Amino acid sequence: MRTTPLTTSEAGYHLQVRNVHKLAGGNILAAQFYDAAVRAHPEIPREIESGIFSTLHGWLVDNIYRHGRKYRPDDLVQRATSAPMRMEPYLAYLRGKYGELYSLPAQKRQDAAV
Repeated sequence: MRTTPLTTSEAGYHLQVRNVHKLAGGNILAAQFYDAAVRAHPEIPREIESGIFSTLHGWLVDNIYRHGRKYRPDDLVQRATSAPMRMEPYLAYLRGKYGELYSLPAQKRQDAAV
C-alpha cells in the first residue's frame, strides 16, 4: 500500500482518468437516451436535421429532467429507456459515425433481446 502522497502530476493523471470515465459514461447514457427518444418519436432525426429540437427536448424533460434526484441513476435509466445502462446504442452510434471511415466490419445483428 502506498504511504507517500501523490505528486502533482500523479494527482492530475488520476483526476484526468476519473474524468474520462465520467465522460464515457455520459456518452453511453446520451446514446441510450437518444435511442429511447427516437423509438418513442421516430421523427426526431428529421427534426434535428431541420434544426428543430422541441420533440427531443420534450422527451428529455418528461423522462429525465423533471425527475431531478428523485430516483437513483440506475433506476432513472431503467424508467426512461426500459433497460439498464447498456453499451449497444453508443457502439451503434460509433460504428455509424466511424465504420466506413475506418473500414470496420459490419456489426452482426442480435435478436430482440438487446
